[in-house]
Amino acid sequence: MENIKTISVKDNNVRLDRYIRRIFPNLKQSVIEKSLRRGLIKVNDCKAKSSDRVNSGQIITIKYLDYIENANSDCKHNEKLVELLRSNILYEDEYILAINKPAGVIVQGGIKVKISISDLLDQVREGETFKIVHRLDRDTSGAIIFARNANVARYLMEEFKGRRVKKTYLALTSGIPSKNRGVIDYPLVKKYVSGQEKVVIDKNSPQDATTRFSIIAKFKLNKPLVQRPIIQVADTQLYEHCNLSLSRVCHLSSLSSCYPSALLCHLSAPILVSSKTDHKQAHYTTFSIKKLDSSIMCRNDTRSVAYLKLQPITGRTHQLRTHLAYINCPILGDGKYGGKKAFVDGIASKIHLHSYSLSLKLPNNKKITITAPLPEHIKKSIEALHTSF
Repeated sequence: MENIKTISVKDNNVRLDRYIRRIFPNLKQSVIEKSLRRGLIKVNDCKAKSSDRVNSGQIITIKYLDYIENANSDCKHNEKLVELLRSNILYEDEYILAINKPAGVIVQGGIKVKISISDLLDQVREGETFKIVHRLDRDTSGAIIFARNANVARYLMEEFKGRRVKKTYLALTSGIPSKNRGVIDYPLVKKYVSGQEKVVIDKNSPQDATTRFSIIAKFKLNKPLVQRPIIQVADTQLYEHCNLSLSRVCHLSSLSSCYPSALLCHLSAPILVSSKTDHKQAHYTTFSIKKLDSSIMCRNDTRSVAYLKLQPITGRTHQLRTHLAYINCPILGDGKYGGKKAFVDGIASKIHLHSYSLSLKLPNNKKITITAPLPEHIKKSIEALHTSF
């Protein structure tokens, strides 16, 4: 369905979004913005911005009016999501807004997407518009930042592009890497595999991709979530912060004590704790496609789970998911890349990948670190791994 309007003299020099609301008074601003971005609303057959001024004689073409109206109807039922986003604000200042993104919510919309965070930000902070500077996958939770204006957006995008923003993720994986820490250096490329687009390892790809990982904890189950697992944790300070029993403590001198206590502070079961080492002197093994051999691959089955700290040096699409699946340690719940191995009995089937922190420098040279608490499904999974059923 297409609707065509000609701008009259009385509407000359009116903002485009205001003109559209005169025609369709019930349309929400977020729906108008979304429709303009997608090219569903055009001026003289050209894409336009909501702030553009219309002139008499111009032709406004509105395509897929029924789709726009349906989107508007859906938008009216998203007050709960708006409130959730408001309650998940981690940090804000004159430059940025940072949110702890819930898993399952898309950052930016598309033709097949009914609602996204970008559609709702003007309701989270009424009267404001925000710019997207980076993204998280739909099923990845955690810290994400939005710029308050175009100048800040350009600055932050350059910071991300220049790899000056330090990103830290947390993940639970099915299987334990063969090294306690390492750097995965496998180039990636997008391909269609069995009819769906996937990111795969390709040694000939110019798209370099580098991920640093460290093991926070190892869960070795005698039987899947039936007996209490043997657990190894890489931070002795966790005992002080979590009031954990020392009855099952052992020392793992090969692991460092560099992890923030907040990573596991919600745990309450006995654990095995490591001794401290100097993280600055820690050795990282590089897993490179150029010297790939079977020794770097995880050989553990689904009765072993690792809790990992991940730092993507590059920011390729699905980089962490692809890298971990390739070393045979898929992220729990990631069936797309891990297949059946990505699922463990008694553990939620959601993807267990969380954007834990972002460290960056603001335009005024102030350095900040934004930290996002773990989502409930990851907390519950870790608790399940600590509890005998």
